[in-house]
Amino acid sequence: MEDCTAHAALAKEAERWGDHLPGDAADLFGWCLAQPQDVLLDLLAFLAAQSVNAVETKHDHTKTARLDHASDLAEALSFDMAQHWTPSVEGFYGRVSKATLLHIVTETRAPMQVSISELKKKDAARYVAKAMQGIAWLPAPFRMTGAEPVRAAA
Repeated sequence: MEDCTAHAALAKEAERWGDHLPGDAADLFGWCLAQPQDVLLDLLAFLAAQSVNAVETKHDHTKTARLDHASDLAEALSFDMAQHWTPSVEGFYGRVSKATLLHIVTETRAPMQVSISELKKKDAARYVAKAMQGIAWLPAPFRMTGAEPVRAAA
């Protein structure tokens, strides 16, 4: 989560709505009736965002209605996760295997001067993070359906 600016933005929106909405649930309907349409649509968008669960767990099948709906919504909004998430050593590279690190640099053709297999895991994670700077790569679960990984300039 620390690698994703969208989490911070969503938390900020939740705080903003918490400051605007009445504290007593019994007052909510009257408050809504008094609001202009643009405020209600903004609230509806926030609530819809809160209800979407696009987290793919190891227990999910490849195709689930929940993930399909999230994917459809992302496609309709032209949502580009690369604008909201940048992998870091602490949040991503340091948590995946050396085989996954090798897959990432192979997939993106990131410039490598050292073999990852020769490095210790922590050093390999740091090295790959540095090699991936400026490459807007996303792991497959973050990509839009059919999207190709971004490749480094040749």
